[in-house]
Amino acid sequence: MDSNNINREERKTILIIDDERGMLDSLEELFSDSFDVLKAEDGKEGLSLFGSLRVDLVLLDLKLPGMDGVEVLKKIREISKTIPILVMTAHSTIERAERCADLMVQGYIRKPFDPFDLLERVRATFKEDSWIEGFTENRLKCCPMDRPSVPVRESIKMIGSHYKEPIRPRDVAAEVRISREYMGKLFKKEMGCSMDEQINRLRIEKAKLLLKKRNMNLSKIAREVGFTSDSYFCRRFKKQTGMTPTEFKKTFS
Repeated sequence: MDSNNINREERKTILIIDDERGMLDSLEELFSDSFDVLKAEDGKEGLSLFGSLRVDLVLLDLKLPGMDGVEVLKKIREISKTIPILVMTAHSTIERAERCADLMVQGYIRKPFDPFDLLERVRATFKEDSWIEGFTENRLKCCPMDRPSVPVRESIKMIGSHYKEPIRPRDVAAEVRISREYMGKLFKKEMGCSMDEQINRLRIEKAKLLLKKRNMNLSKIAREVGFTSDSYFCRRFKKQTGMTPTEFKKTFS
């Protein structure tokens, strides 16, 4: 279907927050054929638009005048725990990556970027399970290194394949033939979180998808994604999303 013929009610809306007017205009031109675009040159204006209009995805620059991008991100997450957010920045320190990852950023876009790669990234994010299935890849994009080491990449693959099982960091370390202690330090250094945290984050993202798609009770969902305790599942879910599983499900009912 020609994107120009898409019903206006079906078009997604992207909010772009960036202090460079030239960047805003270029991105508006890039996205306008397929999406409705809202633009803001600072965090205050961006939050005003986000709070007053329907927004389906936020494209956020971290380096903003006044209120910086991380603060804007925190305030957006106070309003919505589920809105997809892609962060743009020329900065890639592990501290910034960790701060964004804790707020459930769906991707980390380094400037300068290829505009058509960005367009495809946005389209992929709008696919309902792209963040779920691509969780590992998106976490890698938050990594301050150009490419994680082989042991870390292999660990991430194993976590993605076995998250439903009672997988432990020592099992992962044994699989990649590295001591548990060294693997733990290497993973934390390159990914900004522990392997346990990575496993639980992925499980919660999978649980969110099941809560949106299926009429399953919480115990069954918890078991489906690898949790053996309902109470621990609920605690982890609320810690990661700010809502209980029941509250999250109600937002889609």
